[in-house]
Amino acid sequence: MNFIAPNRRYQHRFDPWKIVLELLLLTALVARPRSRLRLSVPWRFFRTAAGAGIDLLLEIPAHGLWAIEIKRSLSGRPGKGFYIACEDLRPDRRFVVNSDKGNYPIDSEITAIGVHELAEMLADLSK
Repeated sequence: MNFIAPNRRYQHRFDPWKIVLELLLLTALVARPRSRLRLSVPWRFFRTAAGAGIDLLLEIPAHGLWAIEIKRSLSGRPGKGFYIACEDLRPDRRFVVNSDKGNYPIDSEITAIGVHELAEMLADLSK
């Protein structure tokens, strides 16, 4: 696909909140000393010219493609662009990461989850 690329430099118009959270989540996934996932998890973002997009895509071995939308608010809902991008990519798991604690379903396919909870979930995958 032409719109997937690992280069994050120009995404989010330098939104430090999203960049820091992406780095935190990626670190949680591969930081364990004996992690099986250390170098095997490709991460990307997805954007179309029309504005549909996903902030972070993770291809996790044995767990499939995960789509992660990052929101600053306590309870954010994904925008229309996230739904459109998910229709195109059909990820196995879909999350909206927010600054709240815990998790709850937004709809039948999307889970709202706190930053710490998703980081712990990703760290547990690398055990």
